[in-house]
Amino acid sequence: MSFTKLNLNPKEKKTSDCVVRAIACGTGQSWEKVYKDLCRIGLEEYEMPNSKTVWQKYLNELGWKKQPMPKIKFGNTYRRVRLEAFAKDIIKNSIVSVASHLTCVEDGSIIDTWNCGHKSVGNYWTK
Repeated sequence: MSFTKLNLNPKEKKTSDCVVRAIACGTGQSWEKVYKDLCRIGLEEYEMPNSKTVWQKYLNELGWKKQPMPKIKFGNTYRRVRLEAFAKDIIKNSIVSVASHLTCVEDGSIIDTWNCGHKSVGNYWTK
């Protein structure tokens, strides 16, 4: 697993914009376009642009498909997969939900402002 530090915020601010950054990174769109599109959907839904309802609708509009949370069998039980293993072994290009955060994985590398590889993967989206 590798980590690439990248802040797609145009002013490189450290703010609560992980949804915008992750989607911009994964889709190749600009931070500004993603933000405006999320605001449009947020207004239609009467939700904030970074709410799960809004960004999931946006990814769906862009043709991204929601995938189930990956789990690995460990004895008689199943365990959640950490992002570092997911990035390396399971999927190459995706937008990934981890606890209270959205990030991007491309070509085996977590691309974000901080390394969240220790977190467990929730659902993820692929094109």
